[in-house]
Amino acid sequence: MAKSISDKRITYNQVFGNPPGKEVLTDLRKFCFATQTTFDANPYEMARREGRREVFLQITTIMKVNFEDFYDYEDSDI
Repeated sequence: MAKSISDKRITYNQVFGNPPGKEVLTDLRKFCFATQTTFDANPYEMARREGRREVFLQITTIMKVNFEDFYDYEDSDI
């Protein structure tokens, strides 16, 4: 049975809404190109980067994180 979006939000916040989870989001922000371009001359590399970014956006969207805040955070502030 599929979880409702509110159930998913609760689960995601349990995982990422604490200090260790925020540390993971900080790492994922870099790894998933959340605040930088995914452009690469190699289309396969660019597609890979876009896939990473899509996963990060899914996490932050479900958690209702204000994506614009990621541009202002230092690594320790997320």
